[in-house]
Amino acid sequence: MALGASAIALTQPFSSARGEVTEAGAATYCDPLFAGDYADPSIVRVGEDFYLTHTTYSYAPGLTVWHSRDLVHWTPIANALDKYHGEVWAPDFIEHKGRYYIYYPQDGALFVVHSDNPRGPWSEPVAR
Repeated sequence: MALGASAIALTQPFSSARGEVTEAGAATYCDPLFAGDYADPSIVRVGEDFYLTHTTYSYAPGLTVWHSRDLVHWTPIANALDKYHGEVWAPDFIEHKGRYYIYYPQDGALFVVHSDNPRGPWSEPVAR
């Protein structure tokens, strides 16, 4: 088990985007929004809120859930996996009828965790 990218303090806002303001006053932002290894991001929009998770490899806790209102400034708000469950790659983050789901492949199977609130608590992984 390794500690790394997903072991970020859950109260720190984060953005590595470089902002620019055009002559017309419109703001634009350059990639990357996240500096570092945040592969395979999956973003879901619910109302005016955006939530993101990403591949966490062998890091634990895993499947960090991030929140943003502007797609530029992100704050980690939860970890859907609180301990090591194996390699976690290419998650898919969705919301359906008020419940949040994160699907991810692991060890040749498809797993899912769910929560009624993106801040948690999150269920234990279930193989689908």
